Amino acid sequence: MKKFSVCVLTACLLLTGCGDEETPEETSIQAEENSSAEKTSTVENPKRDKKKLDEQTKFYADRAKDNYDKKNYREAVNDATEAIRLDPANVNAYTCRGYAYSELGNYRDAVADLNKVIELDPNNAKAYGVRGVALANTGDYNKAVEDFDKAISLKPNDVANYENRGLVYGNMGDFKSALADFDKVISLKPTAEAYQRRAQCYEALGDNAKAQADFDKAKKFNR
Repeated sequence: MKKFSVCVLTACLLLTGCGDEETPEETSIQAEENSSAEKTSTVENPKRDKKKLDEQTKFYADRAKDNYDKKNYREAVNDATEAIRLDPANVNAYTCRGYAYSELGNYRDAVADLNKVIELDPNNAKAYGVRGVALANTGDYNKAVEDFDKAISLKPNDVANYENRGLVYGNMGDFKSALADFDKVISLKPTAEAYQRRAQCYEALGDNAKAQADFDKAKKFNR
């Protein structure tokens, strides 16, 4: 049976706390306009200095997200790194850099960044899901399953987590659990790929009649 491959999630569109009040360009202009008026020291004017730092951090974090959305993953990493240098507790920057590392196949660094995201934001379902993908790609299937479990508990109707957990179960040889996940995927969002994967599970479990029925359903999606 062909080995399942875990999908890389593209979840950065749902970054926590990225508002639409300002564009990165607007933030940059404001930073430049304010620079000459904010030459005072941190001791003399801590509030203004903090505001300037926040604006610079937001500029880099927003540009990192924009680069991620445009699939400029290396640029996203660079901008997120600068945002983190300015603000080591910026959850958006760690999130975007972690997602970008995952897209680049740098899964160990992705896990490290997503560890930080979860430390800062323990109920971030997307972070658990993407960390699960990264862990699966390092071969740590048991921890990946734990992350998908947590992501599903936080966001029960996110199809990607059931799909990816099913793929991991398939790679672990636990086809009954994989089958249950693909049942859920099909109930939420039936696709040709979901039917094909469930068919593979039935095939591995020796139920060739149900496998063939699912393969036939998958073909109908491609007509």
